[in-house]
Amino acid sequence: MSLIRHTLEFDAGASFSQTFVYLQADGVTPMPTTGLTPRAQIRTSAYDTSPAPLVDVVPAIDHATGAITLSLTPAQTRAAVGSEYWALILHNADSTQVVPFASGPTKVAPEVVHD
Repeated sequence: MSLIRHTLEFDAGASFSQTFVYLQADGVTPMPTTGLTPRAQIRTSAYDTSPAPLVDVVPAIDHATGAITLSLTPAQTRAAVGSEYWALILHNADSTQVVPFASGPTKVAPEVVHD
């Protein structure tokens, strides 16, 4: 499977959720994901090598359907202000198998309404 390129667009201070589906080449059959855990990070740029990303989250995964849901809290969307890049990988328990899954630019709209 090739890497999904996707612009992540959301409002700072709001909840956000985006679902991706990991399918085999036939476009119907879910990829086997048992034993893999998704991990997503939002960073200041694609070249950011800081050990601490702006946002680090473990998305939910449905192994039966291949659905991977990235959900961000209002605090996490606020923390992403100033970001330019995000990435989602799948890895096994000891990270000896790492599968790049999706990445791309981020567009974070300014917060308008405060809690």
